[in-house]
Amino acid sequence: DKDSVGVVTVWDVNSRKLELNLHHPKYRSEGFAIRPESANSVRAITTDPNGKWWATAGTDGVIHVWNSTTGELLQSVSTGQKGIYALDANPINSGLVTASADGSVQTWLID
Repeated sequence: DKDSVGVVTVWDVNSRKLELNLHHPKYRSEGFAIRPESANSVRAITTDPNGKWWATAGTDGVIHVWNSTTGELLQSVSTGQKGIYALDANPINSGLVTASADGSVQTWLID
C-alpha cells in the first residue's frame, strides 16, 4: 500500500490503540511516487531510557530521531554504514549504538 511506505506505526500494546505514525522525511512530499523496491526499509527501532524520543534506522544507513510524544522528526544522521540492522539506546550518555550489514559497530551522540 503506497500510503504506508515510509511510515513507522507505533502502537500502545496495552490498549491496542495507535499512538503515532512516524513519516520518513523522504516520502513527505505530496504526490511523490515511489516503487516499493526502492524504498528504505526500517530494520531497527529503539527508544531512549527516559522515553523522550524514538530512533529508527534501516537500509539507507540513516538514523532518524523522533519526538515520542508528537512524532516530530528531531534529527537525521547519515552514518555512512551500508545498512543498519541493529540499533540500541545507550542509557549512560543519550547516545545510540548501531550495527550494520558491513560488519561495523558505531556509537552516536543524540542532541
